[in-house]
Amino acid sequence: MILSGDHSIGKQILCLQGNAGIKTKIEFPYLVDAFKGKNIVINRAELVITNMLPDETSLKNPDKLTLLYIDESGKSNLMLDNLYMDDTFFGGTYDKNRQEYRFRITHHLRSILNGQMPNNGIYLKVADPAINSSRLKFYGTESVDLSKRLRLEVSYTVY
Repeated sequence: MILSGDHSIGKQILCLQGNAGIKTKIEFPYLVDAFKGKNIVINRAELVITNMLPDETSLKNPDKLTLLYIDESGKSNLMLDNLYMDDTFFGGTYDKNRQEYRFRITHHLRSILNGQMPNNGIYLKVADPAINSSRLKFYGTESVDLSKRLRLEVSYTVY
């Protein structure tokens, strides 16, 4: 979240809104360096978004979110995982019990690490934003509560 050019606000709070409102760009700047020189296999990678206001009444929380990767030209595209798997596997549907959204982006991360895809970031958006006026306020990357932070959970095997 940027307010008057200040990026630090997004460390605590991030937002999404439908109806051509707000989308969030998520980057993985240290991903390639974290695994550089290691023989690994990515078993599973999940992006976790925790809802900050689960009982929102003025504008309801979105039932579903979507992810798009950013290609070399800056254009948004469907994630590989969304193309290869159905929505149930890919994710993005709100889990009311856990108060979170999860996306499986294993193929996307593998493609970045294999050099088959650029690491230009991804856009997180409300699904069907033209007809969906819902909004989401969620925890940033440096939230005090570690369990609620926007995070990438990666399971991998070293060989």
